[in-house]
Amino acid sequence: MIDKSHTCTRSDVLAANASYPLITLTVNVANNAPASVTNSGIVSGGGDPTPDTDPDPTTITSLKADVAITKTANPTVVSYGDTVTYTLTAKNFGPGTAQNVVVTDALPSGVSFVSADAPCANASGTVTCQLGTLSNGQQVVL
Repeated sequence: MIDKSHTCTRSDVLAANASYPLITLTVNVANNAPASVTNSGIVSGGGDPTPDTDPDPTTITSLKADVAITKTANPTVVSYGDTVTYTLTAKNFGPGTAQNVVVTDALPSGVSFVSADAPCANASGTVTCQLGTLSNGQQVVL
């Protein structure tokens, strides 16, 4: 745990049952932050022998990935015996990073597999491409 302590100090007198203006802290959440953090404010001074602490637990939700795929054929009109090239584009629209991305394409009946670029492999008419990690905005064309 990293302790990033900050102190606000006032020297003016606070009357009984009164309060100072709000103190606002703005922070950035690191990509490797734990799923839950607690920020604690402590007030002391003015002759009070027991400082008061007020913890504020915060749940951090991970950014979700939004992965989409498009598939195009070239050419789009063919005759028997022609060769067709399918192009698959996988893209992460974010905002989070997509982990363990796999593209799977079951070939239509009536076609036979000829070849695929790495990292794709064919098994019984189903082409599988292990892409791994796609960052926000990243796309891979297969």
